[in-house]
Amino acid sequence: MAKSYDDADRGRGELRGKVIAQLQTVHALKSSALRMFGPMLADVRRQKDSQALPEVHDLLERMASAFGGHEEATRDHEHRARARLRALGAGTSKPREAALGTAAVMRGHLGRIGGQNHGAAARDAFVFEHLEIASWELLEHLAERVADSETAELARSCRGDDDDMAALIRQNFPNVLSLMLASEGLPTMREVEEPIQKEEHGREVSAENHSRGSEALGGPTGVSVQDAARLHADGEAVVLDVRDSPEWEAGHIPDALWIPMDEVEGRRDELPRDRRVVTVCRSGKRSGTVAAGLRERGYEADNIRGGMETWREAGLPMEPVDGYVA
Repeated sequence: MAKSYDDADRGRGELRGKVIAQLQTVHALKSSALRMFGPMLADVRRQKDSQALPEVHDLLERMASAFGGHEEATRDHEHRARARLRALGAGTSKPREAALGTAAVMRGHLGRIGGQNHGAAARDAFVFEHLEIASWELLEHLAERVADSETAELARSCRGDDDDMAALIRQNFPNVLSLMLASEGLPTMREVEEPIQKEEHGREVSAENHSRGSEALGGPTGVSVQDAARLHADGEAVVLDVRDSPEWEAGHIPDALWIPMDEVEGRRDELPRDRRVVTVCRSGKRSGTVAAGLRERGYEADNIRGGMETWREAGLPMEPVDGYVA
């Protein structure tokens, strides 16, 4: 028996070097992502400030807000990965950073040739997010095998932010197309937003004003977890969880309705018209997009600020009772 423990310890020791190498790769990816954000965001903000594209000015504002927010999250990921490497007695990998950084800078400037190519930028951002997600996944499972719970938790937490951003980009490809066409001087054929024919606090509101800030490519608005819990308990609202199956199974709000984000449009008939719908995901990004889409279709919908992470931090009930936020 002692021999098997010795073998296990020796195996973990050999794999700890792999954990460090994978963490260095993730750190290099985050460093290169920050280099890509610079030229891309500068061009988006330049277009927005120039007022040259009035038809899609609202989309430029949302894009600047969404990618600006994710730039901050990426910077936080880079700092946390570097700090974890220090805690493990290692440093960052300069060769990895140099290789990925050069490619990132080249990609950022290539996208500017002939004007900002929003389609190419969104495509590449979508691919890069999934590269980061896969790298976090590998790091998480590797860390778990060597019983490195701190590195595994770091990977889970950061991967969740990247999952949300990838989902947000995917949901917004129609808006990206409008930006791309407008930038090239072509008609966008963008659908006109119709007013929502309902009263809110005694006044009629348009879909644009009603959903401003939390719709596609929007910022964090909505209801607090405490208000959401009260509305849910009193039967005044239905909680709609839009996360994927593994996330739902890991831990969810009791009696919530579960419809993955990609299925919401086709299953809208399952949502009540006579009650409020409050949406939730891991951090609030995906669910904010869903809430905005529902409002545009006449639903009374709000997003839960901070998502399941904030719900858990507030000590609110979850199923199963020992559930966690995946």
